[in-house]
Amino acid sequence: MNEVTTTKPATWFWVVAILALLWNLLGLIAYGMQDPMTLTSPVWVNAAFCLAVVAGTLGCIFLILRNRLAIVLFILSLIGIVTKDVYDFLMSDVLEVYGIVVIILPCFVFVIGLLLIGLTRHADQKNWLH
Repeated sequence: MNEVTTTKPATWFWVVAILALLWNLLGLIAYGMQDPMTLTSPVWVNAAFCLAVVAGTLGCIFLILRNRLAIVLFILSLIGIVTKDVYDFLMSDVLEVYGIVVIILPCFVFVIGLLLIGLTRHADQKNWLH
């Protein structure tokens, strides 16, 4: 019989996982608050935004459940983040309209996406996930 043993995660893991869930829920709310009548981005950009927030939120839930599927979900979320950012910064006039300050939040979101992947891989290496 091949049994996988998991160990109890550190307290900081739970704190970070819950804060990450709250962060992603804010992203989900922001996505849901978009007015479909005023969207000027292409459909694929809005789909990328949806992928980023839905996969990120589900990733947090799976992380709290200590399930390895969180890694895949966070990678999908990062793909959505990068796709949306590529459009926003390279294919639209957002920088011309709002200036360089508009880069701050997307960069922060990107870094959080990377950190969540790193956290999940770390948790997996520590046998906190199953």
